[in-house]
Amino acid sequence: MIGLTSLTINGSTLVPPNLNRRRAAVVLSKIDEILAWEKSSDRERDVRFVELGRYLCEVRAGQYWRLDNLRSFDEYLERKFPESRRKAYYLMPSMNICRGSRRQIST
Repeated sequence: MIGLTSLTINGSTLVPPNLNRRRAAVVLSKIDEILAWEKSSDRERDVRFVELGRYLCEVRAGQYWRLDNLRSFDEYLERKFPESRRKAYYLMPSMNICRGSRRQIST
């Protein structure tokens, strides 16, 4: 691996590669495009998680879990988040926001 990262081979320096400006511009623009997409998808994911948290608050406040013939909100969370109920509670905003969530969420 040392030879792959070194700029010299047997004491002689390597000649830098010819710069293909057209290809370099394409590659750099693709990297910028991918990074911009990643940033926008992160924002969208954050918005969806906030929305999910608000809906979970409404489910708890309105006891909508009873529609599925469940005994408790915890049982609802166990069914919807089988790997961890903690994840659901993490998504739910503070209690003050949960109280007003029914009015803020549109159908």
